[in-house]
Parts: sequence; C-alpha cells; structure tokens
Amino acid sequence: MFRQNDGVFGACSNCWGDWSAHTSYMASFAFGRNFPPSLPILAGEKFSYPFLVDLITAGVVKLGVDWVKAMVAVSLVTAVGLAGAVIAFGWKLTGKFKIGVVTALVFFLNGGVGEWQNLISSQVVPQRGLALGMTMAICVYWLLWQKKLFWAGVVAGLLPLVHAHSFMAVVLVAGGLGGWRVIRAKNKTKEISAWLAFAVPALILGGAQVRYFYAGVLGQNFVRWQPGWLAGGGLWGWAWFWLKNAGLVLVLATAGWWLAPKNLQRFSLVFWGLFFLANLVVFQPWDWDNTKMLTHWHLMASVLAAGVIVRFFDHKRWLVKILGVGVLVASVWFGSVKVVAIAKGENQYRFWDKNQIEAAAWVKDNTPPRAVFLTASNHDHWLLPLTGRKIVIGYPGWLWTYGLNYSQREKEVGEIFGGGQTADSLMDKYRVDYVVLGPEEKRLDSINQEYFQTKLTEVYQLEDYQVFAVN
Repeated sequence: MFRQNDGVFGACSNCWGDWSAHTSYMASFAFGRNFPPSLPILAGEKFSYPFLVDLITAGVVKLGVDWVKAMVAVSLVTAVGLAGAVIAFGWKLTGKFKIGVVTALVFFLNGGVGEWQNLISSQVVPQRGLALGMTMAICVYWLLWQKKLFWAGVVAGLLPLVHAHSFMAVVLVAGGLGGWRVIRAKNKTKEISAWLAFAVPALILGGAQVRYFYAGVLGQNFVRWQPGWLAGGGLWGWAWFWLKNAGLVLVLATAGWWLAPKNLQRFSLVFWGLFFLANLVVFQPWDWDNTKMLTHWHLMASVLAAGVIVRFFDHKRWLVKILGVGVLVASVWFGSVKVVAIAKGENQYRFWDKNQIEAAAWVKDNTPPRAVFLTASNHDHWLLPLTGRKIVIGYPGWLWTYGLNYSQREKEVGEIFGGGQTADSLMDKYRVDYVVLGPEEKRLDSINQEYFQTKLTEVYQLEDYQVFAVN
C-alpha cells in the first residue's frame, strides 16, 4: 500500500481485496473508538474475525504514525519475524543452518500453475494476521518438538484472535502427536497427564476467545466433508491437481520424509495427516481458505524438501551440486516470478481516490467516532477504512466467509435505499446516523435519491459525494 497524488494504491490484486477489510478494522480502532470490539462491517454484531494485528496497527497509528505507513510497517515487521522463524525451524529440526535457509526459500517462493497461489502474494502480504499467527504456530511446533508441552499450550491459546486457522492447525497437530504418543506409551496414564499440560492452557485461553468472539458463527456451514478439496476427477484428478500446485516440492518432500531421521519422520507424520485431512474436510464456508491450514503442512514439507536439496549441495561431485542448484531453482521459479512482479510494482490497484480521501477527512472532523453510516456494500468503499465509522452492512463476500447470516439485513438495507414505507423504521432499527450517497450508492438498482434529499438533511457535498444526517 502506498500514497500517490491521486489516491492510495496497492501493488497486488489480493492486497486490493483483503487490505480494504484490514484497513477498515484498523480504522475502527484508531478512529472509531471500537471498544469493546464489534464488527464494523455489520454494525452491532460481535467481531467474529481475528483482529489482533489490526488492533496493534491502530496502536501504532495512535502514536502519531501515518496510517498507510503503519499498515506497511507492521506487516513488514511480522513478515520478517516469520522469515526468521521459518529459517530457525528448519535449522533446529535438522541441525543444519543451510537447511533452514533453503526451507525459507522453498516455503516463501512456492508456486505452481494451479489454484494454490504463491504464499507471499496470496497470504503473507494480503492476509495480515497470517505472518504473526504462523510465527506463533512455529513456536508451538518447536516447543512440541522439545516436549515443552505447557508453554506450547500457552502460546497456542493466544492464537484465536491472531489467526484462527493457525489455532485450528496447532490443535490438530498437537492432538495427533499426543494421540500417537499415548497409543505407543507403556504408561498411558502418565502420558495423558503430560499432554494435559498442553490441553489445559490451550483450551482455557483459546476456548475463552473462541466462545466469546466466534461461538455465534461456528457450525453455520463451517465444517463439511469435501473429498478432494478443490480437485475434481477422482483420485487421478486429485493427484494431477497436487502435481500442478505443489509440483517438485511435493516429490522432494516425499523423498525427504524417507531420508529423514526417525524422530523427524515421526514428528512430521502429523503434518502429512493435516494435509490429507484438509483434502477431505473444508473448515470454513469458502473452500479455498483451506490453504490457510495447508500452509502448516507446507512448512514441514519445505523442511523435508530442503533436506533433499542440501544433500545435493553437500555431495562431493560438482555435477551433483549443480543439479541441486537446478532443483532449487525449479522449486522456487514460479513463486519468484510472482514476487518480483509485486516488488517491481508492475500492477497498481487503486483503493481510494483523492475525492474520497477529502470526504473522509470531513467525516472524521465533523461526525461522532461511534456514528453508524448507511453506505453501499462494495468491498473498497471509502467510508469505513478512511474514517473508522461503522456501517450497517459491508461487503457480503467477507460476511459470507465469516459464516455470518446477513441476508435479512441486506434485504432491509435495499428497502431503505428504495425509500419505501418501511425506510424510516428500518433506519431506526439499525440506528443509522448518516447516509452516504456517492457514485457507488447512486448505481444501486433500488436507489431513491429523492427520498434522502427530501427526508434527510444534507450536511456535506463534494462533487458526486453527499452525506446526509438522519433527523
């Protein structure tokens, strides 16, 4: 995200999609006094989305940092932290620093020709909670590897408001490890007691967050059976799907498992179990979001693949070393091309133009921070991300992925914009303080501009943008 004279822009399409939401959540804390936290894109509802990174960013803004710079800085810091954690994870699991470095290259520069996109462009940059959540998950995995179960449980329990999918992943991984060790243990009672040291803090800390913030949405089409995940065509179609998406890394990781020491083989098995589980079960309304679970398998797969590549590097013959370089290049080529394109800024996507920024400045200076606005629901609407004021209903695509039932509200918002007999009472129902009529609202099929112009008081106008106060 960056500023230019004619607005605020992003360098990747995924950022243009996701950062509109994250900027909205950050602004609700920084400019909208959103405490206790509620969902600003569905005014009055609980905040059923992991918002901690956006809250941290809002804290940086409150210290006086420009909000665009704060968004970029926090994302950069968490991304660098994740890079260090991935290197350390590969290094400590194998005892070789070289494997740690190659692990990071394979992990971040993944990519194929299918649906699973490069990690940096599809998750690390646009999905702001993933970098911190994945870093914390790596800490949990390292603590599990060292059998420091209590502290692993404590860190795991802090995850739900950072990155919910990482919380699910670490609970499944820990559950798999614990179950396997209990089955193999001679003294099962002692082993169960040991694993309670993980389960108690993880479930107390994490369970409290899940119960308060997510209890209202869990179960609404969240978890469902979907063998093959996004692949079609049966078993062979599934195999071809993963060859397209993971390609050489999948082959290397499989070979790496066979070549790995026994303790690493056993530890990594649960990550392979997570891989197969995510190919059978969808964990949220949008099936593509299973990539957030598969990223945890990809972490371990990168360690195993890196072990094979470093074996090439360590070979006595130069031809084998050169072959290793070729294998590494082939493993990261697609992802590297994508990342370079983003770094060069080859594509620019405008979030908000200068008129929207000017209108937002007026709103921030002249309306109460906790005011509720009625706006159109396009994902890049300017009002919430630039002012922090809550809106009656935001982008339906986000609300659907959060598992929220918004259909009745969407219908009634259409009735308000239509200016029908129920419009006044519906505005009272949703406690609307202001209405925006801009280009997005005026394009709505149901819009009745005359209703707002005669019933409400115009308090601001800039070219095609009008703000009306509800009398």
